[in-house]
Formats: sequence, C-alpha cells, structure tokens
Amino acid sequence: MAAPSKEEFIARFVEMLETDRKDITLETDLSDIEEWDSVSGVNFIGVADTEYGMELNPMDVRMALSVQDLYDLIVGED
Repeated sequence: MAAPSKEEFIARFVEMLETDRKDITLETDLSDIEEWDSVSGVNFIGVADTEYGMELNPMDVRMALSVQDLYDLIVGED
C-alpha cells in the first residue's frame, strides 16, 4: 500500500479521533489533543494495519509525542 500524504494522514487521524478539530497538524503534541488516549492508540494501530498495511509496535505508538511521530511510523521514517 502506498503511504498517505500528510494531508490524507491528518484527515484520517482527525476522523479516527471522532473530533471536528481543525487545528491538528503534524506539529501538534499528542498531549495537547484531549481525544488522544490509550484507546485511541489501539485504534491507531488498527487503522495502520487495515488502511496502511503497517503492523506497528504498540510501544512505538505509546512513545510517540506528536502527530509527526505517528506519521513517521506509517511512512517508515525515523
């Protein structure tokens, strides 16, 4: 599967969080997103698998500090 564009990723991330926030960017700290919690992390792992064909390590998701960190997990950048 092709990696999503940054815009597609953010749109899907916001949809997954079930929020209508328009201020989420790659630079947004996950700690600043009220909707981001451990359940969201599990949901993110599921989305990564089903939509992007990526099997993520839960610890990597847990260690992510920003939306950019999550995007990098999907596109395979460190």
